[in-house]
Parts: sequence; C-alpha cells; structure tokens
Amino acid sequence: IDLAFNEQDNSPNIQNNSQNKKTLNFFEKIGKVFAPSFFQEVKEQSILPSFLMFIVVGVVAIILNFLFTLLMRSFYTSGSGLGIFSIASVFSRFFLVAIFILGIASTFIYSGISHFIVYLFKGQGKFTDTYNAITYSLVPSEIISIIPLIGMLSFVYSLILSTYGLSEYHKISKGKAFTAAFVPVLLVAIVFITTAVILFYSIKF
Repeated sequence: IDLAFNEQDNSPNIQNNSQNKKTLNFFEKIGKVFAPSFFQEVKEQSILPSFLMFIVVGVVAIILNFLFTLLMRSFYTSGSGLGIFSIASVFSRFFLVAIFILGIASTFIYSGISHFIVYLFKGQGKFTDTYNAITYSLVPSEIISIIPLIGMLSFVYSLILSTYGLSEYHKISKGKAFTAAFVPVLLVAIVFITTAVILFYSIKF
C-alpha cells in the first residue's frame, strides 16, 4: 500500500467514471474491501449497502467475540463453566453491544464531520460518497478486531482505507483526504481526554 499522501490534485479534468464501477454482491465486497482499490471498483448512489454491511459484519463480530470468550472461560475453568453466566460476563456482553450501537451512530457523526472538511477542500462528491467511504473503511476494522492484540490496531488500517476512499470519491489529494478522515478522530480524542480529566478531578476533589 502506498502511504505517500501527496498533495497532487486528482481532478479537474478527470471525467466521472461512476458508470465504470462494478456491481458486486455482499461477499465479493467483503473480499475486496480490505484493498484501497475497492473504491475504484465500487461507487454507490445510496448509503444503504455500506450501512447494512457495517451492521451485519458488526453483529457477526460480536457473536464470534462472545463464542471466543466463552471458549476461553470454559478452558480456564477446566470445563466447570463457572463464571460463564456471571454478572461480569453479562456486563461485558452488554458493554460490547452498547459500543456497537454507538458505533452505528458514530458512522453518521464521523461522516458528517469528514464531509464538512471535504466541502472546505472543494471535494466533488456528495455526503453519500463520504458516508460510503468511511463506513466501508470501518468494515475491515470490525473483522480484524476479533483477533486479540492485533485488533487494537485495526482502526489505523481503516483510517488508511478511508483516506483512499475519500480521495477517490471526492477527487481530492491524499493529504486532504487524510485530514478529512483524521480530524474527526482527533476531535473525539480531545473530547474523551477532556471529559476524563474533568471526571477525575471532580471525583478527586
């Protein structure tokens, strides 16, 4: 993957090639969405396909995560099954589902902020393009997150994919696309850290 986010302008005289985009089924998309070239092959006029893929893959990831946790607990308890239905287990499952629901909402917030930045950069696409670029880019993150330790770094890869997606759909440079993809993450990090600091000092004093 070429990570050199150059500032070369992708458009003024590049014709709209949306008619050349392929129509892929769900499983073909799953197989291709890990590659930046996915956005050269797929461009859709609705957010529904990417939205549904995000939900389906997310649900499957939660189920696999639950089964893996169940397997590990049964292994460490020597088959006794103790703790499988404990309060901690129920809470962890509830927390995972809550995070997933927040994740669905965050695709719209993330895309909204990114699209505003793309608009400032005079991108050529619509909000639908931004949403699809962001949401399809998050699908590999959902899949990779199943893998222990490696899953923690999955969002970095999704950030790279969204950079390519935004650049392709909006005909802007990789540098501008990366800015549009990264700024929402930075804003969330600032809000999270600020909130954590406020809560820490409010509890401490």
